[in-house]
Amino acid sequence: MKRMLALLSIPGVLAAQAAPDVLKALNETFRTWYAQEKARRLENPGAVVMMKGDALVFLRRGERKELPFLPTRYHHLKAVSHIPLALDVKLGPRIGKPLSPEDRAALAGYQATLHQAMGELGMTADPSPAQARAQRIAAASWLLLQSTLEKGLVSEPALRAYLRLMVPLVLAEAREAAAVELSALDAAMQAWRKELEPGEWSSFHVVVMGAHMAREQEIALQYFLRRTGEKREGTRVVFLEGQWDEAKALDLLATHLVDGDVGRDFFGDPMRMHRDLLSDAARGWLAAHPVKR
Repeated sequence: MKRMLALLSIPGVLAAQAAPDVLKALNETFRTWYAQEKARRLENPGAVVMMKGDALVFLRRGERKELPFLPTRYHHLKAVSHIPLALDVKLGPRIGKPLSPEDRAALAGYQATLHQAMGELGMTADPSPAQARAQRIAAASWLLLQSTLEKGLVSEPALRAYLRLMVPLVLAEAREAAAVELSALDAAMQAWRKELEPGEWSSFHVVVMGAHMAREQEIALQYFLRRTGEKREGTRVVFLEGQWDEAKALDLLATHLVDGDVGRDFFGDPMRMHRDLLSDAARGWLAAHPVKR
């Protein structure tokens, strides 16, 4: 041991020990061991549920069960609420500009489809509140398209007035869609609960697959945080952004499990590795070295 310490104290010997290829080998070993530990954790992850589009995927004891759970009513509500959004993204960037032949063709085609949908929605003498709301959205949208096509350009006052009219209607659609989704999701989870042992129900993991813009307060994420009693995403409940691949979902779950152990071992905080390890140092450096704008 003394000889080893003496060698490491000689200039040049320490440098040789820290050659870039040696450091690279050490780092590659870390990566290998990390991947191996992730694989080991997935050998027996316990009960796992994945939210994948309009289906739930249940994994337990090596078996996989997929359950489409969203009813047709949900998809109808979403389709109707997307009508004003479609017109906003199409017409908004073209305010005050003459319609190109391509624009006219696209808008006329959409109007024809909308007219067909209005017929399918039905014009009953006494429609339900939801049906009446859908009819109002469709009719106002058709009239905006008609006016735009007749004028040959997008009128800003007309578009703004239309959008103001649509806001409460779209939000009402969203409230009903949320109630439909959450009721169906809760029913599916309660049915799955009957298949689990009490210990499994209190420890199952969740991966919610969703889009980037919906990540904050995403509806299924809210449900599963409440269902598991977790305060935030990252421990039993994980969000996979922009991916709907089950293998990637499980890989992310394994990353959270391993990093949770690392954070707990090093810092006494299983969530510490959910933010950049350099974040505290970066905050200190930026405080001492103001960045000029």
